Amino acid sequence: MPIEEDEHGTYIFNSKDMNMLPYVDKVAQAGIDSLKIEGRVKTAYYAAVVTNAYRRAAELYAADPLNFAPPQELLDEVWKVSHREYFTGFYYEDPNTQHMADSTYIREWDVCAVVEQCDQQGNAVLRHKNKFFANDELELLTPGRPARTVRLENVRNGEGEPIELANVPHMTVLAKLPCRVEPLAILRRKK
Repeated sequence: MPIEEDEHGTYIFNSKDMNMLPYVDKVAQAGIDSLKIEGRVKTAYYAAVVTNAYRRAAELYAADPLNFAPPQELLDEVWKVSHREYFTGFYYEDPNTQHMADSTYIREWDVCAVVEQCDQQGNAVLRHKNKFFANDELELLTPGRPARTVRLENVRNGEGEPIELANVPHMTVLAKLPCRVEPLAILRRKK
């Protein structure tokens, strides 16, 4: 592979992230039946969100290949993880657009907490990740489902004392969710 340098330096690796989610139908029609989601040096949140989005898109395509049209809420999911500018690799774009002047990450959403356990009534034990207030509207992300907006009720610290703000890294937060959710469900909010 020839290595060339311009006034900005040498580019060996890509400085954009690939997003083929809107084209899952075209990918499948090309005969590709397996996708690799990049996970190396990515967070568990990134892997969960992106894998969930592609899985749901693949299921929509499999259910009705002739009318595949992923809903906007599904297309929006990959924008809720830390990412560089998206492009479609060498599939649709001019290869000269691959390199950018910088490779700055875009991060507009924060993971606030991860569900550790939750009973049938929605009483949950959460592990704090980023600051949130008791009255914040948060998005609840669970596998195989669209994200939904929730407001936590009865927010308390690990000792059961009411709190208005969760801001201690990795603190235990007790709260009431609107329903039972599986462990590892994610609560996030737009910055």
